[in-house]
Amino acid sequence: MSRNTVRAGLSELDRGAAAEAADSTPSRRRPQAPFRPGSVPGEGAGTPPGAGEARRPGKPAALDVAGRTVNRLLHSLGCSLRSNRKTVQGRQHSDRGARFRRIDRRVRAFQKPGQPAIPVGTKRKEPVGPCRNGGREWRPKGSPEKVRVHDFPDPDPGKAVPCGVYGMTADRGRAVVGADRDTASFAVESVRRWWPSMGRPLCRDARRLLITAGGCSSSSRSRLWKLGPQRLADGSGLKIPVCRLPPGTSRWNRIEHRMFCHITRNRRGRPLVSCRPSSISSPRPPRAPD
Repeated sequence: MSRNTVRAGLSELDRGAAAEAADSTPSRRRPQAPFRPGSVPGEGAGTPPGAGEARRPGKPAALDVAGRTVNRLLHSLGCSLRSNRKTVQGRQHSDRGARFRRIDRRVRAFQKPGQPAIPVGTKRKEPVGPCRNGGREWRPKGSPEKVRVHDFPDPDPGKAVPCGVYGMTADRGRAVVGADRDTASFAVESVRRWWPSMGRPLCRDARRLLITAGGCSSSSRSRLWKLGPQRLADGSGLKIPVCRLPPGTSRWNRIEHRMFCHITRNRRGRPLVSCRPSSISSPRPPRAPD
């Protein structure tokens, strides 16, 4: 028998004796005790309920098992510590799949002759200031970025609201950052600024512009969202049809996976201290010339 096996057996026997001694202490039987074994924060983290449970008076005899043994048995049964997963979407409309297929056919019909098709969406609000941002960033050893302990709302710097427009035909996009709130007027203003700066130079022969939208600012019930594209069409001479995504499917908007994900990756581990423009690295290497 190896020396490691003997040490493991002795450590399990010592833990069993310690559990019996803790059960005989007065604090184990008094719920009003300030700190009881097992109630201290961090004690027994990750150990399943029932591990190390000692015998109590008036209850049938139970087998005393160490927590490591229970963990080993659970792993042998194929169990592991798991968090919740968001998969239940609730009620869905019967026309949801048909609407997605209809939007896909219309986008392809616009892209075939080179007409622009753009999804419009708003990213989640970002607090401006030294607030914590998830992720890690390369920095000198021993000098992490210092941020606030609590991210309470601060009206002075406010929040940044990024609204993006992504051209699916040209595979290029632009984000406009607002400091007020997510409104229909803000979404329309983002499209209006995108068209002369990026849309027109990329699609010089454009006569039509397809917009796919989903979310609160571009809701089909918003009158400002209906009036804004019409004013844009009157000023630019474009025919602008709008396709609305099914309810509750704004995360399936193309801009979420082709533009916003790279913005999040570019800002990982760094607080948003200002709203000045910054360059974003290309999500993929440039293609070699044919």
